[in-house]
Amino acid sequence: MIASLSGLEAAHHLVGAELDDGWKVLKKIEKPAGATGGHFSVCYEVEHPSGRKAFLKALNLAKALNMPGDALRQVEDLIKAFNFERDTLAVCREKRLKRI
Repeated sequence: MIASLSGLEAAHHLVGAELDDGWKVLKKIEKPAGATGGHFSVCYEVEHPSGRKAFLKALNLAKALNMPGDALRQVEDLIKAFNFERDTLAVCREKRLKRI
């Protein structure tokens, strides 16, 4: 296990941040009790300067690196899950699906 990175879990401290492309992080979306999945991510509501609101998923690499076992395997699994979600969202956007 890698030394504790609890103080470095920036994924939990993004409210108020402005991203490079202008999106502003409005609020953290708390997971309901009993929710499954997303163990290595933190969800937020964000807003573009145009007024458009969207969902942001911040990956928590510090948590993945501190899990028991092979830290690099944990990060690899996290990246695979991210790529799968990204590709799924691209297909949905192409097909003009709004809810998945």
